[in-house]
Amino acid sequence: MHQLILALSPVMIGATRRVMGSHDSDIQDALQESSVGLLRALSSFRSGCSVKHFASRIATFTALKVRRSRRYREHFTPVAPPEDADATEATGPHAEGLAMQERTREALRRLLDDLPESQAQALTLYVVLGFTVQEIASAEGIPENTVRSRLRLGKQALRAKIDSTPQLGIELGELH
Repeated sequence: MHQLILALSPVMIGATRRVMGSHDSDIQDALQESSVGLLRALSSFRSGCSVKHFASRIATFTALKVRRSRRYREHFTPVAPPEDADATEATGPHAEGLAMQERTREALRRLLDDLPESQAQALTLYVVLGFTVQEIASAEGIPENTVRSRLRLGKQALRAKIDSTPQLGIELGELH
């Protein structure tokens, strides 16, 4: 089992970072939960997808769960704002581009947090991880039309939120 976890850890780390961001303080917790979840779920693994795909899915769902639980935790516990990390980093066009990308990613994460979990999961699997509708349906054990519906509703909700919030339009300017 240890060898399996080691072999799949790059896939799980990548999926977790895509959902949470590469500098999130809860990444290690999410990875640990993902590893435990993978070990528990191995008995239900079907050969309908690859083991890497299976591990990626578990890591994605776990990362989404950790992000949502943190959101509730932060709602009830005041947190001091993080110190400005950009002050010690290099400046210039490259640093500005990286900062803009990080702001865009964070805005997208906040948008996904506001969606119903089923829509956020479907969009994350489809857009971020590149799963097909068929792969999502197979992994979730639901009809393909249900996946399509979740994707459509999620996209509509994201568009409505972006259109109704001028600041989001600015933060996501390069996506329009």
